[in-house]
Amino acid sequence: DKDLVPGARVMFPRKSGSSIMLNDVEHLLVTEDKIQFIY
Repeated sequence: DKDLVPGARVMFPRKSGSSIMLNDVEHLLVTEDKIQFIY
C-alpha cells in the first residue's frame, strides 16, 4: 500500500531496522521498496 504523508517532519523505520528522519518535505511517498519525494 502507498501512504502519502503531509508534514514538515516525518520519521519512519526502514527495512534494515534503522530509522530515517526527513525535514521540510512537503510530501513523502513511501512504498515497500522505495521512497519518493514529491515537491
